[in-house]
Amino acid sequence: MYNTNYIRRRKKSETEEKVPIRWMAPESIENCIYTEASDVWSYAVTMWEIFTCGRVPYAGIHAMCLLTELKRGERLEKPDNKACHDDIFNVMVSCWKLEAGERPKFSDLVVTVNDLLEQYGGYLELSRFPTLTVATTTSPPPSPADHPQIELTELAVSEPDIDEKESDL
Repeated sequence: MYNTNYIRRRKKSETEEKVPIRWMAPESIENCIYTEASDVWSYAVTMWEIFTCGRVPYAGIHAMCLLTELKRGERLEKPDNKACHDDIFNVMVSCWKLEAGERPKFSDLVVTVNDLLEQYGGYLELSRFPTLTVATTTSPPPSPADHPQIELTELAVSEPDIDEKESDL
């Protein structure tokens, strides 16, 4: 796991907690608000991961700069494969509205995604995409110094917890 996928956040008078910042809605990052709407945001990031065969969301943005970039309108790009039709990507985009109240409800997403699966033939067969490769990141994302408006005392990048089995990989 990349060490910038998670951050440690300090809450007032509480201990630190690790949070998966690259999958979190802006209100969750900024104010620790977790609702159906924030889960919808995370669901769309997971959809994006599936359609990119496991690319890291916002890989070019340092975790400590992500909130600022999301507020500026930065969003994940459309996956570059034939399986991610415009209709499917538009569902993802609708889940990434800055205002939580403008995002769809899960009950609506169930209907929409089911309709799209029926329309486009069901499950994704990876064998249909022999040239599809999984993206990797070999260099660290840009420094948070590029975005001085973030209060660095609130967030601190943490190293992932690696057990012995993972370290042998």
